[in-house]
Amino acid sequence: MIDIRSLFKLISIVLIKFAVLTDSAYARWATYDDADLKTEFYNEHLIINKDGTTETLIEIQEQILKESARSYATNYKFTYDGVSSDITLIEAKTINNGKEFPVTKDRIEDKTLASIGHGFDEQRQILISYPNIGIGSKIYLKYKHTVKAPALAGVFSNLLYFCRGSYCQSAKISVKSDLPLHIMVNDLDSSLNIVKNKEDNFQKLDITLKKPLYKAVTDEPCSGVLDSKHLVWISLSSLGSWEELAHKVDIDYDKVISQPLPKLFSDIAKAAEEAKVDKDKIDTVTSLLSEKIQYMGDWRAIKGRFIPRDLKEIASTGVGDCKDFTAATVAILRSIGYKADPALVLRGQYEKSLNILPGIDNFNHVIVKVTTSEGRVYWIDPTNITSMAGNIFADIAEKATLVLNMEKPIYEVIPAIDFKHSVIEENETLSVKNNYLAVNYKGDIALKGEMANYVTGLDLYYSKQQMEDFAFRMISGIELE
Repeated sequence: MIDIRSLFKLISIVLIKFAVLTDSAYARWATYDDADLKTEFYNEHLIINKDGTTETLIEIQEQILKESARSYATNYKFTYDGVSSDITLIEAKTINNGKEFPVTKDRIEDKTLASIGHGFDEQRQILISYPNIGIGSKIYLKYKHTVKAPALAGVFSNLLYFCRGSYCQSAKISVKSDLPLHIMVNDLDSSLNIVKNKEDNFQKLDITLKKPLYKAVTDEPCSGVLDSKHLVWISLSSLGSWEELAHKVDIDYDKVISQPLPKLFSDIAKAAEEAKVDKDKIDTVTSLLSEKIQYMGDWRAIKGRFIPRDLKEIASTGVGDCKDFTAATVAILRSIGYKADPALVLRGQYEKSLNILPGIDNFNHVIVKVTTSEGRVYWIDPTNITSMAGNIFADIAEKATLVLNMEKPIYEVIPAIDFKHSVIEENETLSVKNNYLAVNYKGDIALKGEMANYVTGLDLYYSKQQMEDFAFRMISGIELE
């Protein structure tokens, strides 16, 4: 007998493999003829002050090569942090065949964007609508960017990318710093000329693009997003080690974590102590904390970008961001005898940790590293809706992390997901009767470990009937009428 559904599965797999193979065969590096935008020149002059504040003068001129880039010029936009920095526009104009068309004030908008979906921040957006844009038009912009409140006082770090998104003809960047700097260069094509006044701990730097550069791909089967190892970038930092960065923030974290536990948190600690094994104790803490405290994405506009609020304030308000959840989790776990520390990480299933110099902007999330008395390590993200000690979520697996331990901070990599316990098990029995007029399927499916993360906890949001319909679609691939 022929299993019709298995045959369809086999055909689908073959087609998918064929599509991937054929698409990959045609993928190639983009050339100038593929570009829709050309950067004729990009000039940047950066001044770094001893307190970490900066002043940057940027001048850029681009040319529209294809119709697809016209909307880019008529809706030219960029964002900045309205709390810690200022943008001053100096000049903007369109140039057509040598004739200049200045951008008037009524074609410039500088406004505060609505806060992100969950959280308080203050991002501002500048929108410039260049006039008289056509194929061959050139757009010119000159502005000053002032950072008046650095992420960490007395610290500077930045990652400079060259020629992303357009064909770049010329680029010059000069840096003058009151803080001694370190540098890391990723330039496989030898596109840059770099001059420093010292080999290391330098304070003057000049970078010049030696030849036109265009880093893009075409005919990629998916998004065409490039691994950053193929791009040209420079990492700058005033910090010499990750441990030095950790000590810039661990004192502030420890001040919060060492505070007396509010009653809400001490009750959670007591409940956790009643569990018998480490995994259940940790899951009890994260589960109860999630019940009592509602996750809110960011508090940047209210109290700093990287330091948690006081434990008493977290408990009394009933809301918190990742820093607050981590501080509360660490404080509770330490109170019942665990070695627990905050850990900075770049969260995101499709984000990739780069091997770059130390900097706080290399991270976007805070989690918890727990070590038991037997030496077993658990990586815990208390902001997830699923409590799953012993497993690693895909958005933090294999990511570089900076563990904030007052005595011995560690820069390490979170382990990969163990495929042995992250599995989908499916068993099917096919019964065919009456010459294929009746086909019956019976079976079961089990999602285990990290694979269960997607469905675990859904019943907190959906009805029993919705869950049954979801299970039916997952197993059969058919939408119920």
